[in-house]
Amino acid sequence: MISMISATPQSVMFWLFMIGIAYALLLYRFPNSWLTVILALLPILDFAPWTGQFFFDEYDGLLCLTIVTVLLQRRSQFWTRVQTGWSRTSLLLVSGLGFSVLVSALLGAYPFPAIDVNSFNNYLSPYNALRVAKGVVFAYLLLLLLVLDMAHDAHKTLRRLTLGMTLGVLGASLGVVWERLSSTGLFNFDSGYRVVGLFSGMHTGGAYVEGYLVTALPFVIWWEIQSKHWLNKLAAMVIFLLGCYALLVTYARGGYVAFMLSCLVLFLGLLARNWASVKKAHVRSAAIVALISFAWLIFAYQATPMHKRFNQLGYDKSLRVQHWGKIIGIMDQGWPVKLFGQGLGRLPAMYATRAKGEQQSEYQFVTEQGKNYFQLTGGDPLYYEQVVDLQPSQTYQIEVVARNKTSASEMYLSICRKWMLYPSQCDWFRINLNPSASWQTYAFNVNLNRIKPAPWYVRPDIKLALENDQDGTTVDVASVSLKGADQRELVRNGDFAQGSRYWFFSTDNHLPWHFKNLLLQLYFEQGVFGLGLMLAALIYSFATLIRRRNEADYPAPLYAAALTGFLLIGVIDSLFDFPRMSMIFYLLLMLIQFRHPRLTDKAVN
Repeated sequence: MISMISATPQSVMFWLFMIGIAYALLLYRFPNSWLTVILALLPILDFAPWTGQFFFDEYDGLLCLTIVTVLLQRRSQFWTRVQTGWSRTSLLLVSGLGFSVLVSALLGAYPFPAIDVNSFNNYLSPYNALRVAKGVVFAYLLLLLLVLDMAHDAHKTLRRLTLGMTLGVLGASLGVVWERLSSTGLFNFDSGYRVVGLFSGMHTGGAYVEGYLVTALPFVIWWEIQSKHWLNKLAAMVIFLLGCYALLVTYARGGYVAFMLSCLVLFLGLLARNWASVKKAHVRSAAIVALISFAWLIFAYQATPMHKRFNQLGYDKSLRVQHWGKIIGIMDQGWPVKLFGQGLGRLPAMYATRAKGEQQSEYQFVTEQGKNYFQLTGGDPLYYEQVVDLQPSQTYQIEVVARNKTSASEMYLSICRKWMLYPSQCDWFRINLNPSASWQTYAFNVNLNRIKPAPWYVRPDIKLALENDQDGTTVDVASVSLKGADQRELVRNGDFAQGSRYWFFSTDNHLPWHFKNLLLQLYFEQGVFGLGLMLAALIYSFATLIRRRNEADYPAPLYAAALTGFLLIGVIDSLFDFPRMSMIFYLLLMLIQFRHPRLTDKAVN
């Protein structure tokens, strides 16, 4: 990753362009591979900590390229009549959910302010509504491709779906393994370090790692059950064990409970089928998984900090209840809001301005005389940071051009080894700012004695971060420079001319950014209308799964287990904050509705 950010923007764009061309050609030749590819890369293709782009990222580009390429390849099938097997109720509910998201996205983005340097790099922006909505939008666009695939061969499509999710678990788990190796070690279960994986959305906390694993692990089990070749079964079991390890070191109580209950749903779903359609090998595989899961749970409780975390359950519950009440309290009054909600993505901005007793550190870019500068207000620490290519025990020169117009204050600059949330081996530097309307230059040398050497394959990033934790103060930063003995500039976009490019942020206070409950999120953002539609869709989906549990070619136990896991995580967190998770959820809801899809007419050229 360091080499990626060290390369010139032109070379990075060139290689991304070439990779995109190669992928498009491959997809044009093998269009049926799209589902496996996008699901396998979902937890992996995330470069936001290095690029600073999190409103529209590399994975969004992959999805757009996939949709356009496959539709072009299948343009002759546009006039093909497809019977999805969806009932009228399914069509009505899925259409209603999409309409609700559309209305809430427009409400969230209103009053549609002029596009500026802050529009697409800050959760406080009204256009955060577009970021939240894009996961659902992509799910509906991918439905166009999914319908044709299911109509051509539903069985093979489900195999590709299961394979993609299985490979995704493999990628996510290997990311966690690398994170553990580079921080605490694989088998140090006493450190309390909670992994965040490769999900950049974890920079403000959340439950995306355990949410993804709990939703995806049933697909790994299903791949093992459905595979006939022993090598596929062995690979699936290895991936399942890796996924269990990754979930174990999240130390997430909700994740543990959701995983065990989703496995139970899968096992009971298999037992509930007609015995004529259930092979002994399936039951044997499910029993092995159940034993592994039970042993995993015992180990997790006895050999990790989980027993301490369960002892804190009462305190954490009261904290969440207070947080939910505070969110309800900051909502506008009146029937339009109760009916349609505040709009997507509005929580961070409303929490920052209306929540009593909360003082968050906030950032924005300001243009003065045609040049951008970075502005950071004081409050609960927000670390505005960039990955830098530094070497341990070397001396570097730092130069910061900053000011504070109102009063004397302090700003901190840190250099730490840090993946996403937990810094280590830090050097902290305090910059005392005297009140002045003119820019002041602060220069000093630093020797990175705290940064320890590490092998290249388990070397966590070194990050330079800016912080202002003094309430009521505002610090302006015109530029940040970091040079080594060769006088080569190591900070990218240090003058903020490109806004937030190459800069990212993390925070220690996670509550202002999340609802911490899925139903509360639906009510806040989409009102009674959206919440009611979602509850109706879930009730109908579970009724469909129960009604079709005996159909041999319909994976009702799999869908039920994945949906159960996602919703159980939603009891204590809000997974729709992260667009990739909402995309998985809506695709899962749509898959449940398919019933014997087929093509009824020949394609018209």
